[in-house]
Amino acid sequence: MKIWIVVEAKRGFIQEPEIFHDAAMAETRRRELLRDFNPDYDEIEVYEKLVRVMPSCGKKAVSAIG
Repeated sequence: MKIWIVVEAKRGFIQEPEIFHDAAMAETRRRELLRDFNPDYDEIEVYEKLVRVMPSCGKKAVSAIG
């Protein structure tokens, strides 16, 4: 399973990363963040990560691959 992580850095400080199950939703969020974006100081990136879901003590746990 893949997830997409949107990371925003404002003036060098990383804001709370946001995780999405859909690339289109992550891209929509990135565009929303660009409305308040200062190219001189800020950065916004979308990262794609492959994860696997595996059972752990009767609950689902997510493990990052790679």
